[in-house]
Amino acid sequence: MIVVSNTSPLHYFIAVQYADVLPQLFTEVHVPPAVIRELSHVNTPVAIRQWITNRPAWLAVDSLKRPLDVDLVANLDQGEAEAIQLADERHADLLILDESEGRAIAQRRGLPLTGALGILGLAYQKRILEEPLIVLAAMREKGFRIHDELASRFQHLLRTRYAR
Repeated sequence: MIVVSNTSPLHYFIAVQYADVLPQLFTEVHVPPAVIRELSHVNTPVAIRQWITNRPAWLAVDSLKRPLDVDLVANLDQGEAEAIQLADERHADLLILDESEGRAIAQRRGLPLTGALGILGLAYQKRILEEPLIVLAAMREKGFRIHDELASRFQHLLRTRYAR
């Protein structure tokens, strides 16, 4: 299974020390070089920069095969643009992406999508996480932005769709 991630989901899973959920769900997660640059940026919290410096073997960095599509560069930041193009080039089974504009573009391209909430739900369903709402609360404390209404819908999904 080919899974590609953008910066934001990785950033927040690393920030709350739950990045190890990803290799438990997927053997390997692929990222483009821009995601590594963003996670290594001087303005990124030190703990995340240290984590990415010593990144685990399950996080594979893949270069793009062709120049970045103009429409991606015009509408998205570099990490999102490269993640979408990498997912497209690699015919990824899943793209992990949270930002709404990037998700809209990925959907138009027919890419299978999930976000941080989808990862939390799947980890709960597979019994990797016992308390995904606690993890979500920790992510929000670290700056993960989500509307209260979406958080409420996610809580409802945990009780219904992801019910054990």
